[in-house]
Amino acid sequence: MEKAKGMPGDINALMQPMKTEYARQMAVPNQAAAALSLQLASLAYTLDLDPWREDGWQDVSYHIDNKLLSGDAANASGGLSGVISEYRQFMSRFKARSTNIINQVLGTVRNREESDTCKAVVMIKKAGLNRYLVAIGFMGTGKRVYDWLANIRIHNEEGMHQGTLQLTRRFEENLPEIVFPETARELGLEKLTLQDILQECRRTDSRFKIWMAGHSQGGGVMQLFAYRMISGGVLRSNMIGYGFASPSVLFGNSKMDVQSLPLFHLINEDDLVPRLGARVHVGQCLLYRPTMEMRSACYGDVWQSEAYETAFGLVQRVRHTEDVMLLVMALCSALEQLSDEATVQAASELLGRFLPDRMVNLLGGQMGHGLQALRRYVERNYKQASGKDDLPEGIIRMFQKAIMAEMETFGPRVFVKCLLQVMGIPHRLRHQAVHGESIPAYRYLTEEGYSMLRKGISPRYPSIPYRGTAERKRPRGRFSYALRRESRPAKR
Repeated sequence: MEKAKGMPGDINALMQPMKTEYARQMAVPNQAAAALSLQLASLAYTLDLDPWREDGWQDVSYHIDNKLLSGDAANASGGLSGVISEYRQFMSRFKARSTNIINQVLGTVRNREESDTCKAVVMIKKAGLNRYLVAIGFMGTGKRVYDWLANIRIHNEEGMHQGTLQLTRRFEENLPEIVFPETARELGLEKLTLQDILQECRRTDSRFKIWMAGHSQGGGVMQLFAYRMISGGVLRSNMIGYGFASPSVLFGNSKMDVQSLPLFHLINEDDLVPRLGARVHVGQCLLYRPTMEMRSACYGDVWQSEAYETAFGLVQRVRHTEDVMLLVMALCSALEQLSDEATVQAASELLGRFLPDRMVNLLGGQMGHGLQALRRYVERNYKQASGKDDLPEGIIRMFQKAIMAEMETFGPRVFVKCLLQVMGIPHRLRHQAVHGESIPAYRYLTEEGYSMLRKGISPRYPSIPYRGTAERKRPRGRFSYALRRESRPAKR
């Protein structure tokens, strides 16, 4: 974590409530609070706690999958206890990042029915006389295959996105076990848990306030956690959260005015992920329409390539989860028509973040069967999500025709790589060496583009293409009409 300038001062922006309900509804929230929230969301990935501890944060807990590390076991220093604590923290970080093939298989089997891959860090800091701020950072989707299973469990369960709800419940199960021993000693208490704190947050005179942040899938878990806690009696004035690239999590049938909840979502309109999930975001969406300057700073040289621009134009046709499913089905069908060698090359780009090239090559002969199985799985989920018994085959064929034409022009591997870049680069929260010196998109939004954020509803329509040739690739005429007509989400 790059320590934010003025962190102790910035914390005051998180503790101060809006003066009036009208001001909270109309004003873009404090930029300093958003910048510090970006740091917390990044911390959920890196788990680099040293700068935070130096700044006064204490009683750190790690929630990694189905394991919790809390209390003295996570915070001891010095002597044998300190060594053991450091080792446990190291293993927690290792588990969250491990892509070992055996662990991948075991994790996939473990999550075949229900996802347990919620990852979060919890800590607390004194914020004035008898006042405390509890920070919860939710991590987004990791690099393990089974981290993605929650994302594709898109069924409606109790009006919520099923996969995200499963992760939220996993975190909630540990509320009585997430402890704050140092804070308890300061307050003269025998024990203090996160459940105790949330119980006190039902009162107007609460000593505690909950501050949350999350990126991508983590922003989804943050939404449902806040929604469920506030539905259970936690006061809105005692909770605040910032999401970055958050997907939607509700299907629109809540009796609560969810846009009035104290959550704010920074959204890059080039980013596909905020268009996915369910139907409705919990809280308010702050939309940023990218400029040429922003794309140059954040996307690097790749955004000027013709292959990237073509893939960008294709992804711009996607407005919601059902559209993505149609695109995936079309991609599977297109890859099946390639030679075995070309299919393996393209698949190595698709699976490269999860499996080594050697493993992909070993699967070469079975790749066709795998693509067929993936298409059948996506097809079943599409029918359940859309409420339609038949597939819009015309839309799938149009997507497939476009994909085949681009793979013929640029080669299967190059096109698939650019397709993944279009989905990944506008979604970045943290700096990654593979992207050179370019600025992560959501860091740019928080620092340079904050004044251009505007209030909006859950994003359904992507931003405009950014160059002349891309402009000519905008969905028009028969394709645009068919996509609007056939892939419109079913009413619920």
